[in-house]
Amino acid sequence: MQIKNSLLIACLLLMIGCKDKKSHLTEKIDGQDTMKVLKKDSAIMSMADTTESIVISCGSGCAISYSPKAIIRQNETIKVVFKANMYEDEILTDNYDETYLFSYTGSQKLDKVIKEGENVDFLQTQMPGAQRAFIEFGEHLVKKKGATNLDIGEHTGNGH
Repeated sequence: MQIKNSLLIACLLLMIGCKDKKSHLTEKIDGQDTMKVLKKDSAIMSMADTTESIVISCGSGCAISYSPKAIIRQNETIKVVFKANMYEDEILTDNYDETYLFSYTGSQKLDKVIKEGENVDFLQTQMPGAQRAFIEFGEHLVKKKGATNLDIGEHTGNGH
């Protein structure tokens, strides 16, 4: 419940603090701490480009990054387990895993994104910048053919 309240507050701050800012699919916290996501299984080459993080600004020095840990194709749905990191003034304040189901139509168009454990379309509850970031990630994800599963490990540049 506390995480839901935190996300609601973060979304409200995003609405107030970020009117025209675009979300970025790359992440750089500062010159020394850079999140790098590397794939573990080299047999799944076609999914290697899906390891970008989604970074959403919460406003006033707050940002949440979503880095994929695992990607699992299930018919016309792709399940993505994200490692979510919340930063305030470039300092990591919280981290947790979140799982999202990206559902597609028969013509491979993104239909909806459902957060695991919820029934409502996640995109309908988010601000335009967050919607755009998840839609771009989902559209990029479905273009990668030939792989069924991807397990991704995470590493930081300087051991933090």
